[in-house]
Amino acid sequence: MIDKLLRTLKRKWPDATEFSIVATVTFVSIVVLLGVIHLGGLQPFELVVYDQMMRLRVSLPPDPRILVVAITEEDIQTYNRFPLSDQLIASLLEKLLELQPRVIGLDLYRDIIYEPGHQQLVEQLKSPNIIAIKNLGDPDTQGVPAPPGIEPSRVGFNDIPLDYDNVVRRNLFFADSLTGTSFSFSLQLALYFLKSQGIQPQNDPADPDRIRLGKAIFVPLKTDSGGYQNIDAKGYQILLNYRSGMDGVVTVNVSEVLNESIEPDWVKDKIVLIGTTAPSSKDLFLTPYSPGKKNSPRTPGVIIHAQMVSQILDAATGERPLFQFWPQWVEIIWISSWAIIGATLAWLSRHPLILVLGSPLLLGILFTLSFMLFLNEIGRAGGESWFGFFTDQCDPYFLSGFPSPTSTTNHDAATGSKCFS
Repeated sequence: MIDKLLRTLKRKWPDATEFSIVATVTFVSIVVLLGVIHLGGLQPFELVVYDQMMRLRVSLPPDPRILVVAITEEDIQTYNRFPLSDQLIASLLEKLLELQPRVIGLDLYRDIIYEPGHQQLVEQLKSPNIIAIKNLGDPDTQGVPAPPGIEPSRVGFNDIPLDYDNVVRRNLFFADSLTGTSFSFSLQLALYFLKSQGIQPQNDPADPDRIRLGKAIFVPLKTDSGGYQNIDAKGYQILLNYRSGMDGVVTVNVSEVLNESIEPDWVKDKIVLIGTTAPSSKDLFLTPYSPGKKNSPRTPGVIIHAQMVSQILDAATGERPLFQFWPQWVEIIWISSWAIIGATLAWLSRHPLILVLGSPLLLGILFTLSFMLFLNEIGRAGGESWFGFFTDQCDPYFLSGFPSPTSTTNHDAATGSKCFS
C-alpha cells in the first residue's frame, strides 16, 4: 500500500526538469512585466484600480474649518450677469469680513475690471487676510495675472495638474517661473490658517529638500511614485488624498451671504473660499469619484481647492496622514512575489477545480492586503501585482503542451485532456 502511495505521489509531483522550465519562463515573464511597468504600460490599469479603492473608502464628514461660498446658476440668474460685477464681489467680501473669518480665498479671476464697483473691490482686497489667485498657464496657454494692486505674498496659483485621463489626483505646491517661485492657492490658504497655531513650514532635518509642516513631512512625488510611471513631477507635488466623494465642505451661495442668511459661526475663524460652481462656468474637473456620479461627474475647481486645503491641514495637525510610497526594490519584490505565487498555483494545480477555487481565494487575499495598505495611506493600489498574478498563471499551461523529456503523455479519452505521467 505504501509503495502504491509513493508511486502515486511520484506520478503527481512535477520533476526537476519541468520545474526548471517553468521557473525559467516565469523569471522571463516577470522581467518582461517589470519592463512593461517601467515603460508605463500598466499605469492606466493601476490608476483605475486606485480610483476604485478611493471610492470604496468610507467618506469623511465635511471639514468644519472650511466654508465654500459658491457662485451658483441661481446666483447668476438672480443678478443677471456673469461674471458678477466688482460691486457684488466687494459687497460679498465686506459681509464676510464682518463675520471675522481667519482667511478668505478668492478663486475668481479679477485681472479685468467688471464695473460697477471696481474701486470698492480694490479697497476690500487690501485686507491682509484675503488671498487672490493667478494662473500660470502652460506653453500652449497664456496665464492670467492676479488682481492689480494686491501684493505677491497674498497670491497663489490655481493651476491643477491633470493626469493623462484628465483626472485630478495630484496637488502642486510650488512652481518656478520667470518671476520666481510661486505658491499654490491651497498652500497659501493652509499656511495662513496654520500660522496662527504656531505651525510654519521648515526644511526636514533629514532631507533639506523636503518640507516639514507641523506633524507631517511632505515628500514630493517622483516620476515613478506608486502607480505612476514617467509622469511630469516638476515643481513640488503630492498625491491628493480626497476627503470624500461629495463636496467634503459646507457650501452656501452668494445670495445667502448677501442676504445674511447664514450662521456667523460658519464663518468666524474659518477658511472661506469663494468660487464658481455653476456648470456654465466650465470650471469643472474629473476626479477619482467621477465614475460613480452619473448626473454630474465633474467637480468644481473651488471644491477641489477646498479638498486640497483640508488635506494639508489634516496632515499638519496629525489628523490624517499623507500617502507614502515604497522604495523601488520593495515594489519589485511585491509584484514579483505575486507573479511567482500565480505561476506556482497553476503549475501545481493538476485538477482544474483546484485552480478555479485557488485563484479567487488568493486574489481575494491580494485585494484585501492591497486595500488595507491603501487604507493605511500606502499609495499602492495593487493593479500591477494583480496583473502579474494572472499572467504568470498562463505560463505553466502554455508549457503543459510541451512535456518534459522524462515525461510521457497520455490522452484521456473521456475528457480529451492531456496529463503528465
